[in-house]
Amino acid sequence: MTSRTSRRGHGKLALALLPALFAAHAAHAASYPAWQADTYYAAGTIVYYSGHDYKALVSQTDYASTGWNPTNASLWTDLGADTGSATPTPAPTATPKPTATPIPVTGTPTPTTKPTVTPTPVSGGCTAAAWNSSTAYNGGAQVSYNGHTYTAKWWTQGNIPSSSTGDGQPWTDNGVCGPTPTPTATPTVSPTPVGVTPPAATQLVAGTCPSDPALPVWTAGTSYASGQRVRPARDVSTFNVMYNGSTYPGVFVAAQAHTATAATEPTAGLPQGGWSKLTYNATYWAVGAMVPPPCAVPTPTPVATPTPTITPTVTPTPVSGTAPAFIYSPYKDVTVNTDWNTDMMRASVGSGKVQAVTADMPAKVDTLTWAFVTGECGSTAAVPSGENLAGMDPTTFVNTNVPLFTGSGKKYVVSTGGAAGVFSCGSDAGFAKFINHYYSANMIGVDFDIEAGQTQAQITDLVQRVIVAQKTWPNLRFSFTLATLAQSKSGSAVAVDLGASSPNPLGDMGKVVMSAIQAAGLKNYTVNLMTMDYGNPPSINLCVVSGSSCQMGQSAIQAAMNLHNFYNLPYSQIEVTPMILANDVGGENFSLSDADVVAAWVKANGLAGLHHWSYDRDQSGAAFSVRFATGLGL
Repeated sequence: MTSRTSRRGHGKLALALLPALFAAHAAHAASYPAWQADTYYAAGTIVYYSGHDYKALVSQTDYASTGWNPTNASLWTDLGADTGSATPTPAPTATPKPTATPIPVTGTPTPTTKPTVTPTPVSGGCTAAAWNSSTAYNGGAQVSYNGHTYTAKWWTQGNIPSSSTGDGQPWTDNGVCGPTPTPTATPTVSPTPVGVTPPAATQLVAGTCPSDPALPVWTAGTSYASGQRVRPARDVSTFNVMYNGSTYPGVFVAAQAHTATAATEPTAGLPQGGWSKLTYNATYWAVGAMVPPPCAVPTPTPVATPTPTITPTVTPTPVSGTAPAFIYSPYKDVTVNTDWNTDMMRASVGSGKVQAVTADMPAKVDTLTWAFVTGECGSTAAVPSGENLAGMDPTTFVNTNVPLFTGSGKKYVVSTGGAAGVFSCGSDAGFAKFINHYYSANMIGVDFDIEAGQTQAQITDLVQRVIVAQKTWPNLRFSFTLATLAQSKSGSAVAVDLGASSPNPLGDMGKVVMSAIQAAGLKNYTVNLMTMDYGNPPSINLCVVSGSSCQMGQSAIQAAMNLHNFYNLPYSQIEVTPMILANDVGGENFSLSDADVVAAWVKANGLAGLHHWSYDRDQSGAAFSVRFATGLGL
């Protein structure tokens, strides 16, 4: 059996970009430069792509591995067909708005707007490492450049700090480098990203609901202690906080003890109504988050860390965090409709409007699979070596999205790997760190989507990590998602149980995974078959064929039958994941009728799970999600 790797670029994180498209673009005398993958585009840049002109809505790098291109409406706006005659307009340069960050000087700091010329660094020099164009920086990283200190808003590489500040740009100018003001030492207070429910250490608890007068409004002349919280005196919507899909007022946390003056107001220099830019008086304040009512009880820690030394008591009734015997869980591409300022997962298929994904999910769908985490487990190294989600920092992603799910009662599975990335895990300590990072009572499993060319050693490592992790987290599901064929009985238009004659449906990568599982003696795992993209059925018997086309519902059933028989694997350890609607292989289309067929068979035969790729591919009203859930009796 040939390797399936060559046909796995089906958009599980990355939709393949055909070279022919680029050739067509190059041949057209376009008004604007042709869009290219892996190129940084500042907000406002206009490019030519597939006969149309597009304008960048945000600053971005459209990596080929992500499938991003100008047709992504959350990143680009379509300006219409290219005329081929207009004079290209240079990309607009964002005009920096005045910041509210005072330049530290001796005596009482005085707020100033950002200088229009490059100042000479003051004595004492810059303490942050010099910016390097080849270094990848995560959100929160600080660098020095041309006498200024800059802080990264999110992951960035190659963006010159001095020309990459402002709306939609990755850097914040913290001002001239210099000595720290004396005599009061400023504690390190990291601003919480807008839209993120912060860690428990910075959450408000009893007595601090939005309507509670116990939380004061900032007032000039008041002495504030370090860590004291206030509400802004003006409506600055920039600092509103998303919690469980709703918006609540933000708060400010004093970064150092001081007496309030007009110069130290948290939002000094900001216009009424706020900007879309995260700008505030960072010398004296950090951004906090106000939890919504009811908040008379302490806010739970978003990332719960189980104590591995305690042996869980096995009881006949489910406990918090226990994975069910069966799950229905669509895959969610974490890059689609994402709020890139906060890393919040969003969707629009359920309601027709972009909103927090938990608010968009139909009531019958209570679990979602997050796709994908790549890199080395637990590693904080730069992307792509370190653990990340399409370049997103795991900490920011977790702090934003875990509270969405715990607050709404939705459950989740964390999926790793995918067609465009490799997830590796060389140590048990690293895997424990990985699980702890994403863990909450609503996390029910970890999925290894293995299709991007992992080595045999990397696969063996993953199996060994599961064996050890099961001792600490016995209630988590661990699944291996593998490419499959659906070899069927010649001439039959429906799936047929071939019994002992069943062929091995797995490709080369899947065979390596099963060999590693068998060699290690792993128990309590599931195999999730990617029932999609079978190939050319008229020439090779790769699926259940009728009318020279793959019958996608019947082929999913056939693949599960073949795996069950060939590996003697119980159906209770088998899951299936079709790609809904048009597959990447021409002529293969998974319909709503196929959803009915698969759901009924999965339910009747007691499979471990049913999923689909992907939630955002669904039709209006989340038709497939609802159809699957209904067929399963959920």
